[in-house]
Amino acid sequence: MLTTSTGANPNYVATVCKLQSISDHPNADRLSIATVLHHQVVVGKDDNTDDLYVFFPIESRLSTEFLSYTNSFRHPERNRNPEIKGFFEDHGRVRMVRLRQVYSNGYVVEYNTVKNFALDVLGIALDDPSPPYDFDSIGNHVICMKYVAKTVSVKVPKGIQGKKPRISRLIEGQWSFHPDTPQLKRCLHEISPLDIISITNKVHGSSSKAAKVLVKRSLTWKDRLCKALGAQIRDTEYDLLASSRRVIKNTYLRNPKSNDFYSVDIFMLVANEIGDKIPASFAVTGEIVGFLPTGAPIQKDYDYGCSWTDHDFYVFRVEYIGPTGLSHTLGHKEMVSFCECQGLKMVETFYYGRAVDLFPNLSVSESWPEDFLKKLEETYLDKKCHLCKNDVWAEGIVVRKEVPFEYRVFKLKSPAFLGDETARLDKGETSVEAEEESLVATQP
Repeated sequence: MLTTSTGANPNYVATVCKLQSISDHPNADRLSIATVLHHQVVVGKDDNTDDLYVFFPIESRLSTEFLSYTNSFRHPERNRNPEIKGFFEDHGRVRMVRLRQVYSNGYVVEYNTVKNFALDVLGIALDDPSPPYDFDSIGNHVICMKYVAKTVSVKVPKGIQGKKPRISRLIEGQWSFHPDTPQLKRCLHEISPLDIISITNKVHGSSSKAAKVLVKRSLTWKDRLCKALGAQIRDTEYDLLASSRRVIKNTYLRNPKSNDFYSVDIFMLVANEIGDKIPASFAVTGEIVGFLPTGAPIQKDYDYGCSWTDHDFYVFRVEYIGPTGLSHTLGHKEMVSFCECQGLKMVETFYYGRAVDLFPNLSVSESWPEDFLKKLEETYLDKKCHLCKNDVWAEGIVVRKEVPFEYRVFKLKSPAFLGDETARLDKGETSVEAEEESLVATQP
């Protein structure tokens, strides 16, 4: 059976679907250009809009067993039939490729191919689901996941080697990591003409969160003695916590060092810089941009106007976390006011209002979502980053739907940025965030 594993990143799952439209490839007689889940993908001439297919997004990684079964590896000795040579490298990464001057933003195979793999290799007979249908696993076999580049070995500082401290400062309900932002193209059906939306600049940095929340207080021996004798001792306090996308930096009691993989902890550094601007019970999440104090770039070439060794922080989310753990994400206008009052920089706002009013000339018809997406792409994507001194592509935009008591955001990246990102990954370039994510994935 097709399933989605716990914790799967929704941006890198496979989708059973039908091709939305097909047109001739201008430079290849045996290829066509298809629209799949609002992505442009180059497919074979015989592909059609009637059959079921499976779409794998760019920067996902396909399982070795599946690529071997389908004879898709570039090194033929890894294929089931060593006489056949494919185009996937050994890491199994789905790349954004240019085929005869046309970009292909994903990889498409016939659903029957996946069904045959499931039966022949896994011994699982699959039914035909109703499209679109997301999955990342067949039974217990994970067929695709987010690609994480291998990084060079990083020596773990002595302060965090060996056993972790036994006592965590964390209190249940006081902390949560920022969720993965889904792609707008996968969730276009969620935006309606009368929805109130905001459109903000998507900053290309390293995600970080700082929160002043309730934590366990480190008790002195006198405190512990009085508590043992039945006295009422305050055992919690408001203190600053900091994290990267996946790691809390100061989790444990009586541990002066942060839980960091690097000699320079940019996440804790930024948290301490803005800590006085964060009131108790509030958390801010944003992007760190620029450079580490060592001069290393946080994202290569993306300087955001920072001088060498300097950095900046742009807030894109603000949360209130009550003492009982009940939390609320501030609406867009509330976030703007909060950042202005607290002296924090916020990502640039391009638009706020009803979705239908952004492009008033669009007809509110059945095709409005697709027309709205097209206008978003024309208006905001494939622009140069106006905040950077270097000549680089802006990453894209974030569309937020204002929903009471919910945080609904969607990202839309520029094709030019994605093409450049693919080229950088091909060269083995990485970032602070990607390196840590790779190291976290390999920790015991």
